[in-house]
Amino acid sequence: MARELCGCAESTNVLLWSLALHDRTTNDVRFVHGLGLIERKAGDGRHLVDKPVGMALRAIGKRRASLTGAAVSVAERLAASKDPAGRRIGRPALNELRRSTQA
Repeated sequence: MARELCGCAESTNVLLWSLALHDRTTNDVRFVHGLGLIERKAGDGRHLVDKPVGMALRAIGKRRASLTGAAVSVAERLAASKDPAGRRIGRPALNELRRSTQA
C-alpha cells in the first residue's frame, strides 16, 4: 500500500521539478532527457503524478531559453493528445510557457 501512495513515478517527477528550480549546475542535456520522461508519465492520470509532471514541465521551460523550445514542443504534443490526462497537463503548461516567452 505504501508503495502505491509514494511510488517511483511521483518521486521522480518531484525530483525533476526540484532540480529544474534549484540546481544551477546541471547541463541542459539532462533536462531534455527529463522532458522525455515527462511526456511518458503525462498519461498516468493520478493527481499525485499530474501535479509534479506539469510543474516540472513548466520549470524546465522557464529554466533557460535553450530549453524553452523543447518544453513548448512537449506541451504542444500533450495539449493535442487524445489522452485527457495529457491534455490536462499540456494545455496550462503551454499557456504559461507562451506567456513567459512573450514577457
